[in-house]
Amino acid sequence: VIVNQGLLEFLAYDRDAVAGVLAHELAHWHRGDAAVMAWGKGLALPLYLAHTFTERVREASRWGPVRIVLWVVLWSVSATMRGLVVPLHARHWRECEYAADAAAARAGYADGLHHALGALRRTFDGARDGWDQTMLATHPPTELRLERLERSGRVYPLAQDLSLIHI
Repeated sequence: VIVNQGLLEFLAYDRDAVAGVLAHELAHWHRGDAAVMAWGKGLALPLYLAHTFTERVREASRWGPVRIVLWVVLWSVSATMRGLVVPLHARHWRECEYAADAAAARAGYADGLHHALGALRRTFDGARDGWDQTMLATHPPTELRLERLERSGRVYPLAQDLSLIHI
C-alpha cells in the first residue's frame, strides 16, 4: 500500500480520513484483490492483445477494405471484450470495492472513509453517463458507497456543502 503526499495534502492530513483510506486499501491487500486482478488480466491477455491490435490497425488504416477485413475477421474478439470480459471484470471490481469499504467499516473506520470518499469524489469519480462509463467503471458510484457506510441515527453533511469538507 502506497500513500502519496498528494493524498495526504488533499485530505488535509485528517487522521480519520487517511486511516479510512488505509483500512480500505489494507482490506484489498488482505483479500488478495491485486493477485486476483493480475490473474484475471493474464487470462484475458490474448483477447486484450487481439482487441488492441485490431483497434489500432483499424484507427490507423485509411483504406476501407482493410477496416472491413479486420471487422469481419476479428469482430468476435471485440464483441467478447466489450460485451463480456470488460463488463464482468468491472462488475467484480465494484463488488471488491464494496467489500473493502465494509471491511474498513467493521474495523471502525467508516466515518473516516466516508469523509475521504466525500472529498475524493470531486476528483476521480466524475459524472457517469453512457453505457461505457457506467458498465465499465471499476468503482461503484460514490453516492452508493457513502450510503453503505452511513449509520442510522447519525447526521452526515451534504456533499454540496464544501465548507464542511477540508480541501
